[in-house]
Amino acid sequence: MKAGLSIRPKIAKIQAVQQRLDTLYSRHTLPSDITDYLLQRLGLTLWADRPVKQYSGGNRRKLSIAISLIGNPSIIFMGEPTTGMDARAKTFLWNCILTLTRKDHKSIVITSHSMEESFLLGLVIMVNGEFKCLGSVQHLKTKFGHGYSIFVRSNMNNNTKNIINYIKERIPNVDVREEHYKVIHFCVSTNIRLYKIFSILEKAREKLGNIIEDYTATQITLDDVFVNFAKIQEENQILEHINIYNNNNSLKKNFLYELFFRKNKNIIESTKF
Repeated sequence: MKAGLSIRPKIAKIQAVQQRLDTLYSRHTLPSDITDYLLQRLGLTLWADRPVKQYSGGNRRKLSIAISLIGNPSIIFMGEPTTGMDARAKTFLWNCILTLTRKDHKSIVITSHSMEESFLLGLVIMVNGEFKCLGSVQHLKTKFGHGYSIFVRSNMNNNTKNIINYIKERIPNVDVREEHYKVIHFCVSTNIRLYKIFSILEKAREKLGNIIEDYTATQITLDDVFVNFAKIQEENQILEHINIYNNNNSLKKNFLYELFFRKNKNIIESTKF
């Protein structure tokens, strides 16, 4: 490992946690009370003398994070660091990351599926192993999350069509993304001003006879941006499978034969020639 770099490692399952940390910290001539401090803040004090194999997945991640902070590295790599962690440990880790980046000027690279951990200085979204976007959270939301999300709650189930028709007639480029029970989720892809959306929704409440219980309108979230890129990945994978299937005629014939045999297996086996 190059000097100045650190990773969140996998842990040997036999050694006790306290012993493992003390050994590693002593190699870097760090005070022994740092071990006790990290164990306490990560909620591992009660399990300090137990071997790692008795730890849950979340506690093992806490321990590996403590190890990655050894040696005062300038760059730290963490993969899914908070998976399985309790809320208190997550908060401590996030505060620790903010302290390391802002006060100690460290660089921390995190890979995660959690949007909660993505509100940092810079964000990269990968699709099929390639970088598709890079920038701050607001930059990505502005560039790839055009439009707004509108949620309208109706008083009655049978009145949702009236609400949908009214909004579609007055807001351009609006689509119904989801409709569940009494809640309708609209997605607006045009650059309409937010105050106009609220004005239309308020007039809808008045003209439709107060069938709208409440409504909200917000900018497209980071989750929406991530989901849009995920859909691109799924579409590419489907197209890739179709191309492989079409380019291999022998595979196509074998596949059709196998599919036919599976569907008609009982008939074929019961037929006497």
